[in-house]
Parts: sequence; structure tokens; C-alpha cells
Amino acid sequence: MTLRILILLIAAIGGCGSAWCEPATLRFGQIPSTAHAVSSLYLFVAQKQGFFARENIAIEAIQIPGGTGNMVAALDRGEVDVTQTATPYLIQAVLKGSPAAAIAGTTANPIYSLIAKPDIQSFAELKGRLIGLSLPIDTISISMRKLLVLKGLGDADYRVKELVGSPLRATCLKSGECDAVPLGQPEDLLAVKEGYRRLGISTEAVASFQFEVIAARRDFSQRHADIMIHFVRALADAFRYIRDPAHRDDAAKASSS
Repeated sequence: MTLRILILLIAAIGGCGSAWCEPATLRFGQIPSTAHAVSSLYLFVAQKQGFFARENIAIEAIQIPGGTGNMVAALDRGEVDVTQTATPYLIQAVLKGSPAAAIAGTTANPIYSLIAKPDIQSFAELKGRLIGLSLPIDTISISMRKLLVLKGLGDADYRVKELVGSPLRATCLKSGECDAVPLGQPEDLLAVKEGYRRLGISTEAVASFQFEVIAARRDFSQRHADIMIHFVRALADAFRYIRDPAHRDDAAKASSS
């Protein structure tokens, strides 16, 4: 047996669970406003439960300033390898020539609460008021506008201030400038505790919506197909863990930490 063959045999039985021994590092573009929100719970779980480690994947989280609208642009510039992004922004970027593609779905039916000032008790009282929404193409804005229509308010019945990210919208509400804003978790729950009123939730109007996806450049994915498979496998196991009733308490604690 030659030395070369012996080295290959030792490598094959030396404990590497994947096709490579050194962990593959993926630069993950993260939306700053969701870094500690429920919509990033799957990343926390995949890290804590060792799903990434099992797949020999190391994640380097890179927060992209400016919110969801900038995620695909950062991907196209090569600043990150994979990124989370709201679905409409990816579609818009691809229509403009971006080489990005969705490789996994994440949040499919998010709950956004329409939170109003304590003295506003109904949707009808929002007429003529200022509502803080995200950009028009954002899934948050789409679902909220549908909810408002469902409750009897058309676009002309209220004023809009565009604010990307639950933290910015929460600030607008608490400053008194905005009369109502859509908030995700945990911002909506915290606002209700502080006395603000929840008028309704997005799923009343849109029961199922592919809100967010993980995207990567096509050329990168083709060159690193094995890494992409292992990465998505870890994400899938994280979602299975979160949805398993046996892990409900652990998932709840993780989402509030």
C-alpha cells in the first residue's frame, strides 16, 4: 500500500461526517431588525442544537445596514454568500437582472399585529390617521393593506409613513407621531404589555404568505452545491425542531431570550 493511499484511507475513517473536514464558512446576510426577532429563531436553534456543526457548516452572520431592501444587493456585490430576504424584494431584484435565486423558504405565514395608540379602540378610528407601514412592495405592507380593506378602510382613508423594520415603527408609535403600526414579535407583545392596543393581525387577511426566503447567487450555489445541500439540511432540521410539540417549551424560551 502506497503512502498516498494510506493517507486517503485515514482521512476517510478519521471522523469527518461530511465531504470535507474543515467547516465551510458561509457569510450569512442578516436583516438587522430581525436579528433578535422570532423570524431569526431558526438560526439560533440550528446553532444551539448543533445542526450546523453536524453538517460541518460555520455561519458568519453579517448584518446589512438599511433593512430588507438591501439584502439581495449585498448578495450581488459578493459581500455575503447567502442571505435572508423578503420574497418580493428578491423577485424585484431578479426582474432587474440579479443572479440571485431562492434556495429555501423560511417564514411562510408570519403574524404581524396592527398596534395602535391606547385611545384608538377600532379600525374605524384610524380614518384620517397616520399609519407607519413598510415599503409598498413589502409583504408587511401588502398584508396590512389587505387587513385594513377587510375592516373597511381604503388607501385614501389614512395617511402612510414608510418605515422599514419593527423597531423603527415601534419608535414612531411610542413617540406619538404614528397612530398605528404593524409590529412583529416580540415588539407587538411588548407594546400590548405597555398599554397599546392590538386591533388585528395580518393572518386575518392573508392566511398563507411566503414572507421570507434564503437566497444565494446561482453561480455560487452551482460551484458549492454540496455546501448548499448541507446548509439547507441544517435549516430544515431547525424548523422541524421548532415545530415539534416536544420542544415547544425550549423553542418558546429561545424566542424570548
